[in-house]
Amino acid sequence: MKTFSSMRNSIRNSVRNSFKTKVSKTSSIELTKSDTFMILQEDINNLQYGQFKAIRKFSIILNLFKNGISKKTYKILFKKYENVFSGKDALDLLSNHILPIIEPNGVNFKLKASKLIVYFLKEQFLLSPSNNSSINRTYTYSDTDIYYINENYMIPELSLDYKCTGITQIYLVHNSTSDANYYLHTFVKDIFKYIDKYLPFVKKYYSSKILALIDSENVENSMSKRVRDPRPPFIKFRVGQVVATKKYNIRGVVVGWDEKAAAPVKWLKDHDPEGHYKNDKMPFYAVLITTRDVVLPSLMYVAEIELEESSGRIFHPSLSRYLGAFDGYSRYKLKNELATIYPNDEKV
Repeated sequence: MKTFSSMRNSIRNSVRNSFKTKVSKTSSIELTKSDTFMILQEDINNLQYGQFKAIRKFSIILNLFKNGISKKTYKILFKKYENVFSGKDALDLLSNHILPIIEPNGVNFKLKASKLIVYFLKEQFLLSPSNNSSINRTYTYSDTDIYYINENYMIPELSLDYKCTGITQIYLVHNSTSDANYYLHTFVKDIFKYIDKYLPFVKKYYSSKILALIDSENVENSMSKRVRDPRPPFIKFRVGQVVATKKYNIRGVVVGWDEKAAAPVKWLKDHDPEGHYKNDKMPFYAVLITTRDVVLPSLMYVAEIELEESSGRIFHPSLSRYLGAFDGYSRYKLKNELATIYPNDEKV
């Protein structure tokens, strides 16, 4: 293990000699949370060569950041700690590699997201960008732009010796503008998760709009009045749709859903023995169970993996409270209250 002094000297020497020395094959980074974390000399050298240097450099920074490497170590290795979030490499990666593709006839979500990044930088939600970064500082955001924010982007897990002869852009392909809307909806929340954990001092720059957006993320169950818009594309079943449990073929109709389990943990432990509630990617549904299949009228809160499509009329004393006409096969029309909460669920 190299000493701190030898690491510092090695980095200095590599800067002087990087264009004179032939680069050897890169060794992988061994991630650790120690303040004495080191990157091999070959790793530093190789950042000067090959394709996609920006991506490889940002991947290193991001992996260091995710693994809690200290600010002191960052400053030694990369000179400017602000490059973690707002260096030109980071901006290039965000704008060229992880934003959703522009739909031919839809909203230009990529442009909208790019403008948001500018807004975040201007408002210091992210740290100030480097001087050589080409940012349109004259952009004025609109009030509606703040809702077009993305959570589900992809960070490329690239090794330091990664080589590629083609284009490495990663596109999230959407089936509709509604899907793209969803993917862009919570981008800022994901960034704030990292900022709050590792850079809490940045929070003092949050605007009242941002704070309101964060505070509104209190956990609510499927029968809450919170409007589910946009509708996540991975939600399989729609409100008003007839479903059945795979195990016992108990039928019911969906009257609500959550992107992940939102009921009290104690209740979930008692009613979800398979532990699906532990999966943050597992949607849960509120289902009115037909009295033809159970003795007493019941409302079931169940994981998506336990359900399948079904058909036929559902009999339940509370059904008329939520739903209207039945189409004769597998769907009920939503009444005003549910139609307001789930505005996209009747759209097929």
